[in-house]
Amino acid sequence: MSRTLKAIVLAGILSTGIAASGSAQASGCHLPPRHQKIVTVYETVRRPVVSWVVKYDHCGQPYRTRVISWQTVRIPVRKTVPAGW
Repeated sequence: MSRTLKAIVLAGILSTGIAASGSAQASGCHLPPRHQKIVTVYETVRRPVVSWVVKYDHCGQPYRTRVISWQTVRIPVRKTVPAGW
């Protein structure tokens, strides 16, 4: 008896889920399709550049040291945007 009751309850849950999903799809069918296009946008990024230079101490002896400077680079990025708006 409980096996039959479980089957009936499961069938009721499934039919409710199917009916709800069908109504959600039907409500959006009157909307016009959205056209999109892919464009290339350039973003500016700063990145560190490491250089080794020769410096001199107070006695005139050379030594190598690391100098960090920053370089600005433009990177192409592809994005999707609405077309014709």
